[in-house]
Amino acid sequence: MPVRRDPPQTHMLRAFEAVSRLKSFKRAAVEIGVSQSAVSQRIAALETRLETCLIRREHGRFELTRDGLAYLATVESVLKALAQADNRLSDRRTTVRMTVVSSFARCWLVPRLESLSLSFEDICLDLHVSDEIISIDDSEYDLAIRLHPRGGIPGERMTASDDVLIPVCMPGNRANHVDRRSDPLEDVRLLEDDCSRLGSARHQSWDAWYESNGYRFPRERRRIVFSDAGLMIEAARRGVGVALARQSLVADYLAAGELIKLDGMPLESLGQTWLIQRQVNSRSKASQRVAKWLLDAVSSDLA
Repeated sequence: MPVRRDPPQTHMLRAFEAVSRLKSFKRAAVEIGVSQSAVSQRIAALETRLETCLIRREHGRFELTRDGLAYLATVESVLKALAQADNRLSDRRTTVRMTVVSSFARCWLVPRLESLSLSFEDICLDLHVSDEIISIDDSEYDLAIRLHPRGGIPGERMTASDDVLIPVCMPGNRANHVDRRSDPLEDVRLLEDDCSRLGSARHQSWDAWYESNGYRFPRERRRIVFSDAGLMIEAARRGVGVALARQSLVADYLAAGELIKLDGMPLESLGQTWLIQRQVNSRSKASQRVAKWLLDAVSSDLA
């Protein structure tokens, strides 16, 4: 088996790349911050190692050999990749990349984003909205906020354990004045979140709410089904209809009087919002600070 050789030291590659780009040993020495003779020695050492001539210097002329041109393309690629990797690791000290499920981002995070930003003026937040299930340790993100069924998630819960689904609508919506003896929401458009990703959409639907409150759900009822609970709640705020929404997502709107809660027994929410972090030994100090702020803010809301 042949003996494996380590790659050339980066100071050799850096000298070769600078000389090739600047077409001058003198200018390369100034850029790197060493003497011209040191640059020459590094190039010579690299050529000796490779057993080929990379740069031809004759009668004041300067040009790369065929081997030099071929090798330069690889050197430029390697140095660029190393610089990018170095920058990514450096950025992790001051940048927190967070991916957040859309509904939570819209209804909870955005109203608190200014306070979060002012609390960490030394940290750059990189926010990405997605419902995609990811393995955070294998991803580019430091933090993930996701909606999952109850239990079994390696993270901290961002909602109350007794979170429920409640009917809400805009103040003044005619749902407040209907005859509740037969159909509590007769002639009112129903807004519903598609909860199939939780594995049990039927138990999170208007059908289940009607049943739990002792009403028969009329199959001809008009309803709009959303894939994004945040968009559904926004539609309710604009008077489109009555939304069956998680209480944790509409708490701010209820407190501000932008939405009102209708009478009726709530449904148990099968979904919980979780904050997921990298493994402890992979967490940056910046991400730990932001995670603590988020959990403290949630605890304050619940209190």
